[in-house]
Amino acid sequence: MAISDRPSNPPGKAALKPNGPRSAAGASPLAASLKAQAGVTEPKTGTSTFGRGGAAFSAGLAKLAEGDQSARPRIGARLRNYFVTGLVVVGPVTITLYIAWYVINVVDAWVKPYIPA
Repeated sequence: MAISDRPSNPPGKAALKPNGPRSAAGASPLAASLKAQAGVTEPKTGTSTFGRGGAAFSAGLAKLAEGDQSARPRIGARLRNYFVTGLVVVGPVTITLYIAWYVINVVDAWVKPYIPA
């Protein structure tokens, strides 16, 4: 029997919802009651959650979505990004090589007395 041929729920069993019952808004009743107890309110539809800078943030997102190439990073920012990327790549490699060198030297010092000259 293929997976697609199997019934979605066993015979005689009601369909189970993975996260329990949901309200019309999509949140579970438990989550809604916990939010109400904590005093958390949902933002109004169409409002920004970024305070007074919401319009500027939305404009910046629109500019990014359009793929505007006039906002290219400056040379200093690009050099900084290349440097940080280099550190992220070279740092772990250097640490790994140092640890391997240290372990080899410790094992060599431990085994060396047992090797005849």
